[in-house]
Amino acid sequence: MTDFDRFKLMRAKQLRNRLVRLQVAKLRNFNKCIKIRLWDRKNSELNLQTKFTVKVKDFFPMMEDRLTEKERTSIIVQLA
Repeated sequence: MTDFDRFKLMRAKQLRNRLVRLQVAKLRNFNKCIKIRLWDRKNSELNLQTKFTVKVKDFFPMMEDRLTEKERTSIIVQLA
């Protein structure tokens, strides 16, 4: 393996790690949004569902249309 190949491999790993860290940060922010919304007891279900509907497109752009209501709720529970 040449130095250039090692360099390309290192850059690819760095890019992959950067993308993973970005997705984890998005999920953490999403989790905080859910917890903040849950504090509003009066309309928590409505707010939670509205927030989730907006955010599911950010995290699952290709799957958003295919998710059932039950699957969306299970994702909310897992992230909260």
